[in-house]
Amino acid sequence: MMNARTKSLLLLLTTLVVGLGVGALATGAAMNTRLDELQRLRQRGGFTERLEAVIAPTDEAQQAAVHAALERAHERFHSDRRACSERFRASADSMRAELAPILTADQKTRLDAFLEEGWRDGRRPKERKRDRRESR
Repeated sequence: MMNARTKSLLLLLTTLVVGLGVGALATGAAMNTRLDELQRLRQRGGFTERLEAVIAPTDEAQQAAVHAALERAHERFHSDRRACSERFRASADSMRAELAPILTADQKTRLDAFLEEGWRDGRRPKERKRDRRESR
């Protein structure tokens, strides 16, 4: 039979474990929601639709003008993102060249695999996995 101190300690530890579990689940859900929202913004129309909802144009003429401006901005952002990805690849290539005489063949293989898997198409592996799950 447990005494009062043992029962209290057990109850406190159980509360702690349940709290940690709920906190971890809530944090994961919040992060997934935020990442999904960011992914939708990257898709064609997501950026424009979201900002049109924020701006809330007052009439059709303003809505058309806002839509056109946001589409142009989206194209510029997309172009900037591609250019940034290209600059990253160039920097990664420079790093590989600088490290080549220092690393062993096995280290080079691991580095190449990391860089290729890590940033293929400008997206992290987790983003690609989530996209594959959503497309099913």
